[in-house]
Amino acid sequence: MTTPASDGFYMPAEWVPHTRCWMAWPCRPETWPGDGIDAAREAYVEVARAIATFEPVTMVCDPDDVAEASLACGPGIQLMPFPISDSWIRDTGPSFLVDGKGGLAGAHWRFNAWGGNYSDCARDREVGRRDKPLATGELSSSLVRTCLVLAGVGCVVLSLLAGWRSGLTHLALGVSFGHLYNLRLKSTPWSWLPYAVAFGALPVAVRLAGSPAQLPPPWMIGAAATLGVAAHFLNTLPDLADDEATGVRGLPHRLGAVRSRLIATALLVLASATSLVGPEAAPTRWAGPALVVVLALAAVALSGRGRAPFYAAIAIALVDVLLLTEAAP
Repeated sequence: MTTPASDGFYMPAEWVPHTRCWMAWPCRPETWPGDGIDAAREAYVEVARAIATFEPVTMVCDPDDVAEASLACGPGIQLMPFPISDSWIRDTGPSFLVDGKGGLAGAHWRFNAWGGNYSDCARDREVGRRDKPLATGELSSSLVRTCLVLAGVGCVVLSLLAGWRSGLTHLALGVSFGHLYNLRLKSTPWSWLPYAVAFGALPVAVRLAGSPAQLPPPWMIGAAATLGVAAHFLNTLPDLADDEATGVRGLPHRLGAVRSRLIATALLVLASATSLVGPEAAPTRWAGPALVVVLALAAVALSGRGRAPFYAAIAIALVDVLLLTEAAP
């Protein structure tokens, strides 16, 4: 398989003359709160007509919107019916490439919809997820998009403020693997891996932010990584049926609810035990009571009914976090 670069193609600069402008007809009402979509369409028409006085314009529009878009744009704008779900074509459309010899190509991007959860909007709405405000329409897509950009910038800045070692660790192993989960691994048997890496990197980032910067003991990394994998199984348990209905098949979905619950509980108990016996110092006065609580909660997680096992496993995870904090040198 070749790449555009190996075939001699490159992306021209923004100021290089081009022969056509591509736009996408506004189609997602939640992106434009209230009656905003009507105003957006009027604005798109004005922009398209202005550009059309200088160069051809192609307006990509959802097949259901062809009649309305054609009437609004008029004969001077070429329409291309194609299923779309957003009008921000800079992010959702191809990037046109040239080779300097008259050749033209398009780069097909894997669009991650600004972080992953935004891309789940249609899926969440399909299965009736009333607990997600983006799916219910309580939050607009434009607001979520803006918040994601601001959060991304803030994440980089705040991470690096903790020191370059800590910041790069957090960004490379925590944030990056979180996006890897959304982009690639969420529906694969490797769905647990980003959780293991990201959670395991957390104590590393914290210790590297100290003075002097130093790595945490291996048991702490192992306990955090184990807790992360358990969190993955726990996080999917309430949504297994909804996820299956829309094609999401990570490792917990493949194993099923019963085995996933068993694995999550076992991992949480293992993380608890590691946090108790891992430190070189003598166990704290809380070690005994914590172990009793963990075992009691594990029994509920394994034999309880309804939502009780899920809440019990969450409680074990909280105990594990407290044990890790208490044992941190």
